[in-house]
Amino acid sequence: MGEIRKLTKEEMEESLTLSQFAFQYELTEEQKAYFIRTKRPEQTYGYFEGETLESKMTVLSLTVMLGNVAYKMGGIAGVATYPEHRRKGLVRNLLKIGLKELDDQGVTLSYLFPFSIPFYRKYGWEIFCDEKKIVVASHELPKKITAVGWMKRESLQQTFHLHSIYDTYCQSYFGMLKRTEEWWDELTYNRKKLHLSVYYREDDSPTGYIIYEVKDRKMKISELIYTDEDSRGGLWNFIADHDSMIDQVELTLPSSDESTFLFANPKVKQELSPYFMARIVNVKLFLENYPFQAGTLSSLFVHVYDPFADWNNGIYQIVFHGDKHEVKKFDSKPDNGACQHPPKRGIQVNINMLTTMLMHYKRPMQLAKMGAIKGNNEELEEWEKRIGDEQPAFIDFF
Repeated sequence: MGEIRKLTKEEMEESLTLSQFAFQYELTEEQKAYFIRTKRPEQTYGYFEGETLESKMTVLSLTVMLGNVAYKMGGIAGVATYPEHRRKGLVRNLLKIGLKELDDQGVTLSYLFPFSIPFYRKYGWEIFCDEKKIVVASHELPKKITAVGWMKRESLQQTFHLHSIYDTYCQSYFGMLKRTEEWWDELTYNRKKLHLSVYYREDDSPTGYIIYEVKDRKMKISELIYTDEDSRGGLWNFIADHDSMIDQVELTLPSSDESTFLFANPKVKQELSPYFMARIVNVKLFLENYPFQAGTLSSLFVHVYDPFADWNNGIYQIVFHGDKHEVKKFDSKPDNGACQHPPKRGIQVNINMLTTMLMHYKRPMQLAKMGAIKGNNEELEEWEKRIGDEQPAFIDFF
């Protein structure tokens, strides 16, 4: 019988070997050395049979912004198993242990990029944002958009002034990563061969930037970040100025970004697809910190079913006191997410639907119409008001 434990520094190379095999990539010796030097072994759980690593999972300690509230978030990454050891429930066991430790640490939210959405849905993770991939032919790029600032080509090795631009940009969305110095350092390392240009407005303050490469008559944009319409226009003007060098531009934007609407011909190639998944780790703590908006009813009830993290099962009452609220939990014994006798008050929801609803990906009334949650119209309408309407987005990767 094997054991699950955290890796040691000496086992990091073995972990890296498994990742390269599972995800089919190969690092240079320099990249391997960087990985081993910068990654923390205590963040990775491994399933060992004797001394042999058969499966692993990393849990990153991150922070995301939900409105104006900073949430600790456990980022699930590097989940990998050798083919001969798959379908033994190893990943399930890793997820179970990782989720329990996050709860013990007071971390109330988890993100991951799924290799299979159905697989992670079984364990309570649910889609919370989409990404929009855009391909624009050079002749379709917008003509000059009004912008009063100017662009400056800079070094990616000095990104300190990008932080405030990115932080301001995040305020337009729900669920974005609060990047640390460590995160910026890794981004810089991974993109060191790319170009950076920064947009400055008339008062010389930086308000937008673009990270990109131009190769084989194609511009590939890694990040297009703007904080107002002036910087958005200036960045697209900069892109269009490359029209003699390129045949097309490729970039990925949050699903709600409407930049292409500004084009003379907005009918460009756009592909919308689910991106990251999220999971509420501890419902009570999550609700206690949630940035609820103004509403009408003085309290709301929600009946939660979570078969993979049974500490979340229960009935929650959210009591509003002006711009503050408190959360009370009552035990219940849900039967596959539905009560034997429908409750007089409250919506009925499993952990997946509660997560996607509170992360703004699907609205309460939408979910009710699809039969994904149950509740009366008065309370569903109150949830619509209380949740708010910021668009979810996530532009990072792990």
